[in-house]
Amino acid sequence: MKLNKIHIPLDHPVFNVLRSKVFLVLGVILLLFMSIATLQEIQKKHSVDQEIETLRNEIAALENQNAELSGLIDYLKTDDFVEKEGRTKLGLAKSGEQVVVVSREGSVEAEDGMILDTAIADEGAGELALAGEVEGGVSNARHWWVYFFGKQTYSLDI
Repeated sequence: MKLNKIHIPLDHPVFNVLRSKVFLVLGVILLLFMSIATLQEIQKKHSVDQEIETLRNEIAALENQNAELSGLIDYLKTDDFVEKEGRTKLGLAKSGEQVVVVSREGSVEAEDGMILDTAIADEGAGELALAGEVEGGVSNARHWWVYFFGKQTYSLDI
């Protein structure tokens, strides 16, 4: 099969339409609309990519927070936590231990009824002292010795 060449003269009406100013203006307008549509799609893609990155960062932060909370839950299930909470919030103690309660008025009361007062030293630091012995000039170490071991004749000045 042989293809025949078709010859269209240059003064044909199709060539006249293609060379007209109206066709040129329509072509430029079509190109402009296509360019605007392409730029809008590029902008949408960019904003979607930014949103994806933001969500990935949020996911990472939430996973980190989830890991921290899981660790906290694991700690809350341990015997150490239960013991600590029993000691601090309920005032419980193991056998052989004494519970010391610190009140807001500035005194401390031990389980055996010994009262300790909070006194301010000359330097401005707080120290615990047996009630009534602050004026006597007894050292803090002596007070603790008496608290733990009772009143004895040993002299311990540090």
